[in-house]
Amino acid sequence: MRFRRVRASAASSCAIGEAVNGPGGHFGRNLSASADCLGGDFGATAPFTLNWRYSSQSCERLKGDFGKIMDVLSHCDVRLL
Repeated sequence: MRFRRVRASAASSCAIGEAVNGPGGHFGRNLSASADCLGGDFGATAPFTLNWRYSSQSCERLKGDFGKIMDVLSHCDVRLL
């Protein structure tokens, strides 16, 4: 899944999970679960940098959810390009 096509918060968890943990990578179904995945002992371990191409398009489509996603990633020490 490409971030450019993300239109809902749940889809963003799927897209980020695959970006971080590879195809089919699990990252939860909501922001709370995503934060748990970032703090767990599996997959990528923060701090790391995530290249979110087309983030401006995602911001436009996700509206307020984009800011919430950014807050979770920032809180978990994930930097974005």
